[in-house]
Amino acid sequence: MLLPKDTSWVILAGGQGKRMGEKDKGLILLNGRPLIAHVFERLSAQTSDIRISANQNVEFYSQFAPVIKDHLQGFLGPMGGIHAALCESKKDWVGFAPCDCPALTENLVERFCSAVKEESEILVAHDGQSAQPVFSLYHKKYWAG
Repeated sequence: MLLPKDTSWVILAGGQGKRMGEKDKGLILLNGRPLIAHVFERLSAQTSDIRISANQNVEFYSQFAPVIKDHLQGFLGPMGGIHAALCESKKDWVGFAPCDCPALTENLVERFCSAVKEESEILVAHDGQSAQPVFSLYHKKYWAG
């Protein structure tokens, strides 16, 4: 079984915020705190190896964790952040969660790690009706460099 300590986790905060009036989703306040603070608090209770994928407001995000910027030009959506994080990770397994999920499950890391099998390469969360690809765990073997 993959252990949580053998994974790195990235909060995806690099979106354009089109569904939120062009606002940086991670900065939107909920109960007086930015969404990124809620997600970071939930995730940091599960792992200490956290990064944030962001292309704007980097100084603000860096108060929570080191920030990874996209390596590729143009807006590629979450895949741009996933690509950059996989290229920079020192660990073989990298998990992802969006910055706009303040009620992040308290056992996300454990659930993903326990689902890894020898043949696993990518795991994607499913809510019972559809895949939720921004909640995922990738093996970086195909993403080096």
